[in-house]
Amino acid sequence: MTVFARVRSLTDGLDRSGQKDLETAIARVAEALRDAGERGALQLDLGGDHDTQSRSGWTVMLAEHRPLSGRVDNPDVEVITSVEAFWEMVDGSLSPVEAFRSGRMRVRGDEELAKRILRHLAGPDGAVGCP
Repeated sequence: MTVFARVRSLTDGLDRSGQKDLETAIARVAEALRDAGERGALQLDLGGDHDTQSRSGWTVMLAEHRPLSGRVDNPDVEVITSVEAFWEMVDGSLSPVEAFRSGRMRVRGDEELAKRILRHLAGPDGAVGCP
C-alpha cells in the first residue's frame, strides 16, 4: 500500500470558524513555502466546485512568500477544492494526493511544480505521484 505525503500541520491555534482563520491558514502555506526556492504563482480556489463566481480565491506568489486575495491570470499552478478539503489537507488529516485521486481536489498547470510544492509542504515522507 502506498503512503501518500501529507502536509505538516499548519493549523495550530486556528478553529476554522471564519474568514480570518482561513486567511491565516493560507498565509501559513505561503510562509511554509518560503525556503522552497520556487518562483511563480500558486492559485487556491476554495469553495464552489463548479461555479467560479462562488469560489474564494487567493494567490501565493512563491518568490514573495505572501498570499494575495484574488486571482491572477494564468497562474503556474491552480488548486481547486472545497474549504473543508483545504482544512483537512493543511491540518494533515488528508493527503493532497488522496484528495486529488478521490475527486475532492483538482489541479491545473505545471504538474512538476505542484509536486515540488507538495514535497516542500510535506517533508520527505510519502509519495507525491499517483500510481
